[in-house]
Amino acid sequence: MKRRTIMLGAAPAVLAARSARGQDGFPTRTVRILVPVAPGGITDALARLVATGLQQRLGQTVVVENRPGGNGIVASEAVVRSEPDGHTMVLVIAAHAINPSLTPNLPIRPLEDLAPVTQVAGIPLVLVTSAALPPRTLAEFVAYARAAPEPLLYASSGAGSGAHIAGEMFARAIGAPMQNVIYRGTAQSLPDLFSGRVAMILDTVQTMLPHIREGRLRGLAICADQRWPAASDIPTTDEAGLPGFRAGSWAGLLAPTRTPRVVLDRVQRETADVLRQPETQQRFLDYGVVPVGSTPQAFDAFIRTEAERYRRVIREAGIRAD
Repeated sequence: MKRRTIMLGAAPAVLAARSARGQDGFPTRTVRILVPVAPGGITDALARLVATGLQQRLGQTVVVENRPGGNGIVASEAVVRSEPDGHTMVLVIAAHAINPSLTPNLPIRPLEDLAPVTQVAGIPLVLVTSAALPPRTLAEFVAYARAAPEPLLYASSGAGSGAHIAGEMFARAIGAPMQNVIYRGTAQSLPDLFSGRVAMILDTVQTMLPHIREGRLRGLAICADQRWPAASDIPTTDEAGLPGFRAGSWAGLLAPTRTPRVVLDRVQRETADVLRQPETQQRFLDYGVVPVGSTPQAFDAFIRTEAERYRRVIREAGIRAD
């Protein structure tokens, strides 16, 4: 009788453990999320938020490992070489869809060797100009760029970076040549932006908003479907007169391609639940990003659309990696 009582008392704990693992038995050990950037910054912060939420739901430790290098390829290759069981994933950014067209002879095939799990976030960009220049609206800036005797300069953090490609997309959308100027980071570009030597940058809302509020830069348009809550006075590109123009980055989880579908679906569901929580959504808003939580199928379609869009611009503009 005593033995029976002990077993009955243990049953809820056993059931809870099985529930956390899921019917597929996943996970059975520590889950790793590799991040292609150094600690700090938005991408790293997003990974740690998701890892904390997944750990609570999966019943296993979830750790974030920073693997910067190779425009994201170092982290992605490590995941491709890992066991395809869902215990090792990578949080990629837009460079994942850029690399196949930008860099020949990669050690992996990013779009074939990694399976989409879920898009974690969309990261809209804001189109910013110097307050030292005449244009006060996007329409005025477009007219200013078209009338300029020499191509206006715009800032980016590197050849083939998201900001570089977004700048090329913008120049093509308005029918005016513009020249990319490469800096080691946004902070280094600010003096030239403040002075008006560099006319434009496309960067995250979180990064640009303090300088817009100080009056040193002007936010001309949010390159997204909706205005940003913390910058509701800045119109969207549709509202500002450039309909259909979108520019942004994104982040999402990928796993090795042979990872069982049941595991991919489980991680997607749990991640989507993390992203639905009010506290998570507020943190994302603070970071200037939009929570997504799409299905593996939807994320796969999104990545391929993005890759084709980048491929076309890279080819037509003759963009080469540093």
